[in-house]
Amino acid sequence: MQELFHDFRFALRMLRKNPGFTVIAVLTLALGIGANSAIFSIANAVIIQPLPFRDPDHLVTVLETKASQNLDWLYVTGNNFVQWQERSESFEHLAGLQPCGYRLAQEGEPQLFR
Repeated sequence: MQELFHDFRFALRMLRKNPGFTVIAVLTLALGIGANSAIFSIANAVIIQPLPFRDPDHLVTVLETKASQNLDWLYVTGNNFVQWQERSESFEHLAGLQPCGYRLAQEGEPQLFR
């Protein structure tokens, strides 16, 4: 234990002799700890914590198809969704979500991001 105490005092003396290195080391540690905390907070909210629903493994996504236009899936229109809610016997609850997309125009054709 005595040896650890001496090593600690020696490290403090070296840090006091090189203030530039000390500032860079402290800032690097602060940035690393802050980045790790932020990443863990996001991972905890998205991956680790369960969804705020009872029986999240029973959640499904319901989409429409239009065979006449050879479309495999379409988002449900507001009117159809209301009708599905009124007539649904297979689902306990239905909830709607309106996705949004953004177009990014750079050189060439605009690209759609969702």
